[in-house]
Amino acid sequence: MKKEAQEQCLSKFGIEVIILDAKWILEKIYDNNLTNLGVESLNLSNGFLVNHNIVGSNDSERLRRLEELEEKIANPKRYFGYDFQLVDDAIEAAIITRMLEKPRSEVEGKFDRAFRLCRN
Repeated sequence: MKKEAQEQCLSKFGIEVIILDAKWILEKIYDNNLTNLGVESLNLSNGFLVNHNIVGSNDSERLRRLEELEEKIANPKRYFGYDFQLVDDAIEAAIITRMLEKPRSEVEGKFDRAFRLCRN
């Protein structure tokens, strides 16, 4: 149907027309990460906006370090007799979490954990 309409415009009016259907548009939007542009262009709710986080070299190093610290903290045998190191690692994990701009609840949870470990 689309092809027929394009050919009809060409033969009847001498104008080459390309009809872009919804499937093609959606494919291009999602394949090229243009969701936010589509949402803004169609004046849709901000709930449809996609948050694209670009991780730079500093953040990738921080993520690696945070993962390493969380693995250490999760191992209860690692800090036997060295409670100060557990507290230090928990504080560092909380600070890195804040530097990575993680959600407030996650950041506060990490600082609460460090505070609880410090009090024990």
